[in-house]
Amino acid sequence: MATGVRSAAGDVGDLVAEILKAAEDAAERIRAEAREDAESLHRAAEEEGARRVRALTEDADRLRAEAETYSRDTRLAVDAYAQQHRREAEEDARKMLARAEEEARSLRESAEGLARSTEEEGQRQRERLRLEARAFEQRRRQALEALRDITSQLEEVASEGATAEPEEEREEALTGALRIKRRR
Repeated sequence: MATGVRSAAGDVGDLVAEILKAAEDAAERIRAEAREDAESLHRAAEEEGARRVRALTEDADRLRAEAETYSRDTRLAVDAYAQQHRREAEEDARKMLARAEEEARSLRESAEGLARSTEEEGQRQRERLRLEARAFEQRRRQALEALRDITSQLEEVASEGATAEPEEEREEALTGALRIKRRR
């Protein structure tokens, strides 16, 4: 009968070892997924920020080119007019160019702000994922420790059961040991 108890304890130990291995594997997968998610978010944020900056810069360059073209065309048309009209047209062109440059500067600053906020959001997301991974790791450690305690208790009960106690006394000892552990 003692061999049967040892065999059952060995089976429980094997089962606990399998559970521990599965928990460690799951924790590693979760950590790997969290790292991948954080890296993916960071890459996506950088790409989106860069894309927006490029688009806004292209718009600003296009507006500047259009303003310069318009200014040049305006000056050519104004040459046909009298000197007085020429001065007025040049002033209008300068104001338009200044507005276009101000708009381009404003668009560029807005794009840079958006890129910064996107980067900050990516950093916050990475930090949140890092904290979640740490919490998962802590829970895994606690579960591992609890499983080790249970295994230890089961081994103690199994070794106590190896003595010449009747079957009923061994069951009561096992039940009592598990009740004591649950109360803790």
